[in-house]
Amino acid sequence: MILQRVANQLRLRIASCALALVAALCCEMAQAAYFPTIVYDSSTTIGPGTIYRTASNASPKWQIRILEVDLTDKNIELTPVKSQNYPALETVSSMANRVHAIAAVNAGYFDTGGTGGSYSVLKIDGVTVTNNVASRPPRSTFGIWDNHNSKVVGARINSSGVPSPLAEPDWSGVVDAIGGGPNLVTTGTVDVNENDEQTTSGSGSGINSDTAQPRTAVGWISATRRVFFVTVDGRQPAWSTGMTCVDLAKLMIDLGCDRAINYDGGGSTEMWVNGAVVNQPSDGSERPNAMCWAVIPSNYVDNTNAEFSVTGTWSASANAGYYNTNSLIHLGGGGGSAATWRPDLLAAKYEVYAWWVAAGNRSTVAPYTVHHITGDTLITMNQQLNGSQWNLLGTFDFNTGTSGYVRLTDSVSGTEYVSADAVKFVKVGGFGTPARVATWVDYQ
Repeated sequence: MILQRVANQLRLRIASCALALVAALCCEMAQAAYFPTIVYDSSTTIGPGTIYRTASNASPKWQIRILEVDLTDKNIELTPVKSQNYPALETVSSMANRVHAIAAVNAGYFDTGGTGGSYSVLKIDGVTVTNNVASRPPRSTFGIWDNHNSKVVGARINSSGVPSPLAEPDWSGVVDAIGGGPNLVTTGTVDVNENDEQTTSGSGSGINSDTAQPRTAVGWISATRRVFFVTVDGRQPAWSTGMTCVDLAKLMIDLGCDRAINYDGGGSTEMWVNGAVVNQPSDGSERPNAMCWAVIPSNYVDNTNAEFSVTGTWSASANAGYYNTNSLIHLGGGGGSAATWRPDLLAAKYEVYAWWVAAGNRSTVAPYTVHHITGDTLITMNQQLNGSQWNLLGTFDFNTGTSGYVRLTDSVSGTEYVSADAVKFVKVGGFGTPARVATWVDYQ
């Protein structure tokens, strides 16, 4: 009996020690916030999967704007927008209004006094507009994989558009990207590559990553595909002094990001939400930019998605210029073969766009039928022209759900082909009164 009591006491002590060790480890792993004095205001849902919030700090003075985008929501698109008549400059608000965005943030570096061209990687819908300039080292770039934003990645991209070092995440699936630099956060830890990317105040880059400046950043949570855009005003002592890139990295970690990248700051720093500039640019007004990231209320369906279907036998096209993975073609026939794009929409008015691969053997009267609230509308498009871009079919009202669709048939000449690739539905107009969000768990 005595031996049994001793054994029981020993087991209890071992169990108690084990629990204490686990508790200690948990406390060690649960990192305290870098900036516990920052006050986060209530958040606002401004559209599908999109939340806006402000924050501030008393000392040092910081005015912070936060935009969170949930890329798992198929009713929004996070996309790069280049200035009209690029290379040229255009304000973020103008770019945002032009594409019916609900929010937009400035992004990469550009020539402010010359052509207005980008100094950073700029890739839109799979087409590379520019790569990083050859006079600078590979710089950090944020990219989004194929349709429906299936993955978000970051890499340092050289002037040839190739990740450097090559060991960085696979870049092959990226269709949309804007570069910046320096890197801020890697695997949830501060990782500011300001020397490797030549961004310090002594580098001549003008980024001055080691001094307090107005800042813009993008960060993300890889597992959930939640993207955070952040602006911090600066150069205004009574309002906001700005941050170093190390401080900015710590802020992005406090928001929960496991990766983050710095974007163009200074007078370029700007966030635009539902028709208004919501930060206070240091120039006193908007600085025209070469590009921005825009959140657009849209739903687009590629020929590789579940919302796409065909009847008849369609073949993959050998021609370049497709959206995402490939495009399909069908020789003209009697109309018995069709490609159908059927998204799950919110009730609203939408601009409907189609993407095709142009070629000399394509139909000049490719028959698209849009099924909307009031019936069917037939639109014929010349697929020998304007390939590898979004082409407007028209503006239509749709009900909530999957009752609306676009259908392309083979009802053309038997010597011509029709091309079926992607279709995009872009919501026209706002979402009414924004809704308040009761909690914001990442900031607790």
